[in-house]
Parts: sequence; structure tokens; C-alpha cells
Amino acid sequence: MFKRTNIWRGLTTVGALLLSIAIIASLTLEMYRTSVDAFLGTRSQQTVTEASDNDEDTWTYQSEFKTAEEAYNGFKEFALKEGEETNVLLKNENDALPIAKDAKITMFGVRSYAPVYGSSGGSITDGYSTVEIADAFAEKGFQLNPSMLAAYEAYFADKEWSTPQFGSGVIPEYADITKYNDPCELTLDELAQLNPDYASQYGEYNDAAIVVVGRPAGENGDGYYPGEAGLADGVHTVTGNILSLSDEEMALVEEAKANFDTVIVLVNAVNPMEIANLEEDPDIDAIMWIGYPGAYGFYGVADTLNGTVNPSGALGDLFAKNSAVAPAMQNYGNIPWSNAHVR
Repeated sequence: MFKRTNIWRGLTTVGALLLSIAIIASLTLEMYRTSVDAFLGTRSQQTVTEASDNDEDTWTYQSEFKTAEEAYNGFKEFALKEGEETNVLLKNENDALPIAKDAKITMFGVRSYAPVYGSSGGSITDGYSTVEIADAFAEKGFQLNPSMLAAYEAYFADKEWSTPQFGSGVIPEYADITKYNDPCELTLDELAQLNPDYASQYGEYNDAAIVVVGRPAGENGDGYYPGEAGLADGVHTVTGNILSLSDEEMALVEEAKANFDTVIVLVNAVNPMEIANLEEDPDIDAIMWIGYPGAYGFYGVADTLNGTVNPSGALGDLFAKNSAVAPAMQNYGNIPWSNAHVR
């Protein structure tokens, strides 16, 4: 009886050991199956597809591009088309749009020089490939007011684009104006300090005034909180929320209204902005939402402004006059429970 018990104990031990080895081996082989297949010349899986003209490699995705250069140009062409088809015309009164292809225009706002090209997370726009707004507009034929442009060039002269946290290259954004509680817009006095003659050529470049307002966004960014919680010290807005225009932004709008017959506002944001006051203002002729145009999208924005293409996009969300009054906003943000106790 004693010998028989020892035999079963031995067999159980050996069986448990073999089972453990088998489990570990199967997991290891599955994890490194590509390397194992390459070493043994085997194939762990096979994809069966319908009949193909290329029977040698029917299980691999066949790209329409043959070289990296072809792929680059193909995706660039897609981006250009996307930039043409995603602009949304929110308002167009008094036949403001389209403007002439060689129109002489004056651009207002820090975002008219340094717009938000893309989000701060996910598919980040490559700074080395980005065609800047002024260059894109000029290439499409628009003549930009050099005096106003010089003021913004002076402001950004000592600033550099951001370096991504991971990877190489640069992100086409300036940390100085990338904030979630402040639009970082310049005042008229600050523009005068940067270039005392910034307004000297209003009369010459008066086919249209284009005011660009924007807000950054991204998966690793802060939220836009309603009310005072979302505003930096000294920042005041139309509705009291950061997604409406600040006093400085509105001052630029008023400057444009006072000096130009045609006033156009471009909304460079992906959050639902609170801009009902602009829509209801009879002195603002056109409003167009452009989102984040990306590396090549401002070609499409220019072509939409001059009528080469139609603004065929549509908003994915409603733009509320004041989003903070929605009941759901009472639960938005980092709100500690007043009656919670840690034990």
C-alpha cells in the first residue's frame, strides 16, 4: 500500500510539472510566435481571401502607393481635400462671402498669426510640414496688411514652437498662448507697443477685416470649466465663460467694425463656442467655423473664403448661448463630495 501511494504521488508531481511547463511554453510560443515562425520557417496563421490577381501575397493589404514619396503626396492630397470640405458657414450677410481672390485684407488676433493647427494629443500636426496661415493665404492670392502682420511678428519673434513630450520634431503651437483659462489675446495698446503704425494701412487693405478667435484642445489638456473657475485672474468674457469671447477679443472685433465695411470672423476651435452675440450683431457680416485645419488646411480655408469651393461642412454639436446654464454642467469638473468621509 505504501509503495502504491508513493507511485501515485510521483506521477502526480510529474504530471503537475509537465502541465506547468506546457502552459508556460504555450504562452511563450504564442507571445513570440513571429520569431518562432521565422526561425522554423512555419506559419502560425493563415488568412483566406477571395480570388485575387496577385496570388503570391493575397493576405497582405495592397497599398495603392508604391513608394514613400507617393504615400506622402497621397495623404497630403487627402488633407487638402479635407481642408476644403470641413469648413462651416455660420453666417453670411450683405454678400460678404466670397471675397475676391486677390482681396486686400487685414487680419486681427493672435490666432490670425499663430492659429491652433491641431490638437495636443492623438494625431499631432507636424510643425515641419505645416503651411502657416499667412503663407497659405498669400499663396492663394490674398494680400495681407503688412503693418498689422508686423505687430504679430514682433510679438512672436522671441517665441518658439513646442517640443513634443514623445518623439521628435516640433508642434506648431506656442506655449505662451496655449492656455485653457485665458485666450491670451493682445490688447490694442499692446499692438501699438509692438508696432505704432499697425493701423496705418487700414485704408489700403480694406476689402475685408478677418478676426480669428481660437481655443486649444487635446486629450492631455485641461478642461474648459464654466464660470469663474474656468477663467484666469483678470480675464473677463461676454457670458462669463471661457468659451465666449474675452474683452480683448471683443475689442479687436469692435476695432474691425469701426474701420471696415466687411467684417469676417473665423472660429478656430473644436469646442462649442458661445458666439451668439456675434451672430446677432448686424455689423458682423460673416462667421465661419474652421476647426483645426492641420498642416495644409488653410489652403482650403482660403479657397472657401474666395469662393473656389463651397463651405459644405456642418457642425457636429449645437452652439449654446451659455453652456454653463445646462443642468449637466453642475456635475462637470473635479467636485469633492461635501459629505464624504475617509475612514
